[in-house]
Parts: sequence; C-alpha cells; structure tokens
Amino acid sequence: MATLTDVANAFRAACVTFKHLTPQHITPEHVFVGNHAVVCRCVLVESGVEMALKCYPRHRCNIPAIYGTSFMGGEATVYTVNGVASNLDVVVAPWVEGRSLDKLMRSGECDYAALSRAFDRMAVALLRSRRTHGDIKPENIIVTASGDMHLIDYDAAWVVGFTYEDLEEVGTPSFSHPLRVGRCFDAYVDDYPIALISVMLAAMSYRRELFEPFLTQDNTVFSAYEVFKGTDSRMLEAISLFEHKRDWVHHRVAHSLYGCDGHIRSLAEMLAGDLD
Repeated sequence: MATLTDVANAFRAACVTFKHLTPQHITPEHVFVGNHAVVCRCVLVESGVEMALKCYPRHRCNIPAIYGTSFMGGEATVYTVNGVASNLDVVVAPWVEGRSLDKLMRSGECDYAALSRAFDRMAVALLRSRRTHGDIKPENIIVTASGDMHLIDYDAAWVVGFTYEDLEEVGTPSFSHPLRVGRCFDAYVDDYPIALISVMLAAMSYRRELFEPFLTQDNTVFSAYEVFKGTDSRMLEAISLFEHKRDWVHHRVAHSLYGCDGHIRSLAEMLAGDLD
C-alpha cells in the first residue's frame, strides 16, 4: 500500500495515472499532505475548472456516503518505491482560493468583526442545509478575498444511518462536544463547535487584546470541556463582555454551551438574528 509520502512524491513527479480524469497544471507547490489524504490543486481538462483532487492511500468506508457523486473509487494509480501499483480513491471538489481562518487569526491583521459576521452567515447556511461537516475548526475554514467563508474537508461528517461505531475520525477535541465519542455523533454534531467559534470570534471582535494572547495551538481561546462544565474563565469574561455590549445573540449562544447534550435548539435562528 502506498503511503502519503509515496502519493505526494508521485504527484510532484507527475507519475500518477487516472482512469477517467485528466488533470493539468499540477506543480509541486500545489500538492498538500494531510492526515489521511493528499490534496492536489489542478485544472481538469474535462471542465476547464480549477479543482481539488483529494486522494486516499487507504480505502475509508465512510467516504463514499459522505461525498456521494464526488467520490471516485480507485480512480488514481501510483507506484511505490518498490514498483508496486496502488489504487487510490479520489474525491473531486471545487478549489477554494483564499486563506485559512487559523492563519488569518494569527496574522495580527484580521478584522474580527467581519470574520464574526462571515462565520455566522456560513454557520446559518450549513445548519439550514441539513448537511453536517463533523470537524469545524479555523483550519478547515477558507476565507476568500471577498470575505466569504467556505468549509473544506468533510471527512468526519455524519450522514443518515451513521452511528458512533462508524466513526473513522472524531473531529478535533478542542472544538468538539466532550461527549462526541458515544452520544453526540448525529445530525447535530456541528452545533457545539459552531457555537464555540461564533462566541470566540464575537468576543475577539470587541476586545481582541483580551483574548488573542490566549490563542492555543488549535486556535481557540476556550476549553471545550471547561465551557461544557461552566468553569471556563475566559468564557465568563466573554459573557460579561456581551452583556456590556448588549450583544444578546452571542450572550444567549454562549449560555447554550453549558451542559448541553450536543443539540443546541434553534441555533440557526439565534445566529441569524444577529445578521438581520
């Protein structure tokens, strides 16, 4: 079986073959290695559109159900250093040009008020779509030049019929509901991280100097577990700040995180109220 390094090197050396796709303009700097797959940026001859090809060295049972018609089983072939052929499953998705939210947050140049509103807009759209993502965090959010946000990497999503026994990824603990592995893997899997990030960006839009110094490696200022227990000191500061600013939307969202069962009732309606 090919490793992630084998796949990345094959793309960089233009030594990958495809059954149906004809990608062009793949350069070494357009090949990215993730935890479970290699992503390459290319232009497909078939459409002339810039796309992302996500290639998996190991078959993952959840991926076909998550991506549907974007999934192409055994579409690509690479050869290992020993000359052994390895077939790769491929997911085809539009390429989203922009910067990831985590890099923007660490740049010192971002407009947190604009990011807060853009995140809430994106979150409302996702919640109303009935689709799930499963691993919402700043690293998986692309901010375009126009300020819009787009989610990438749906590999940890829930779809109808999945249970926690089907989990191949458990999301990122810094943003996930503390009980996700077990009870909280369902249609509401995104509620907790959406609320957590919404509150964080809103708080930083008011007093970035109060929260920014506490950004962790995972790009959060809160502890998901301590927030759940109601003992996170920075969350208490955020709630006090919302009271002072009369931001009752994020005040209510922040309170909804305490002891919640994973499903935050009317979350989309709450967040939409700040956008009207």
